[in-house]
Amino acid sequence: MRNPPPKLACFALLWLVAASSTARDDTIERDWPHTGHGSVTIDNAFGSITVIGWSNPRVQLRGDIGSRGRLTMRSETETRLHIAVVADTSTTPRAPGPPTVESGDMEARLVLQVPHAVALTVTSISADVQVNGMRRAPIVAISTVSGDQEIDVNVRRARLKSISGDIHLRGAAPRATLSVISGDVRLRDFAGGATISTVSGTLRIADASLGVLDIDSVSGDVRIAGAPAHHALWNIESLGGDIDLALPSLDRIAIVGNSFAGSIGHPVATAQRGSAGTGKRLEFRPARREARVRFETFSGDVNIRAVP
Repeated sequence: MRNPPPKLACFALLWLVAASSTARDDTIERDWPHTGHGSVTIDNAFGSITVIGWSNPRVQLRGDIGSRGRLTMRSETETRLHIAVVADTSTTPRAPGPPTVESGDMEARLVLQVPHAVALTVTSISADVQVNGMRRAPIVAISTVSGDQEIDVNVRRARLKSISGDIHLRGAAPRATLSVISGDVRLRDFAGGATISTVSGTLRIADASLGVLDIDSVSGDVRIAGAPAHHALWNIESLGGDIDLALPSLDRIAIVGNSFAGSIGHPVATAQRGSAGTGKRLEFRPARREARVRFETFSGDVNIRAVP
């Protein structure tokens, strides 16, 4: 076999060098020192975000950022770290109007290990978010548009927001604030206090020990299975959604509430007509009450059941 002419061989070599220089490696591996206190902020619009708390004084990032994503980082004295995936429009062909990047080209899948006591903030559009292993952090704040959230933490405060994504919360927090519009909310194996607002999503609480619980729902159903904490105060308000309470030790829970157009069911007490002659009112005040539950609905039905 004849060798290629020198000019052709030189051209082939130059082409290989140029191709290798323009090829893009979407895989990322980064490592930053961190004091273990302060804050870590992650901003990734599309794909997924997984955050795992650990005891090392470092932040470690692994994953990929998509063909049109660009990783940015801002750090302040090893106490504050901001990580973001933004659109890289430098390789977008010129066209009339501003450059555009398809969301699929920015589907970054990030896995981060962060000190478990830092203040953690995560924001996304459609990226699913998972967080676990955070302990003693002053706050874990998650905000998504349509991405689902799976959160298992033991922190001082949790603030979780979504428009159409689901939120699942486990762990413990004296103050947890959850807000959704059309997504579902589930608390399971959770201890502490919670303030929850929904529009049309279903709220389910099970195997939880809640001292303070405030629920505000428009049309979503509220389903709770489990006993309130000792001396708990629960307040449940729903415009059109049904309320279903499956409570043990029902003889030790004071329950008072009203429904303008819905029905009220209780295994012991009977709902009476409201004081204004409209709607129904239930008052059940046992002598040894250890917790209080108050409810208010407009057209939702209320069903209270005793369970072992």
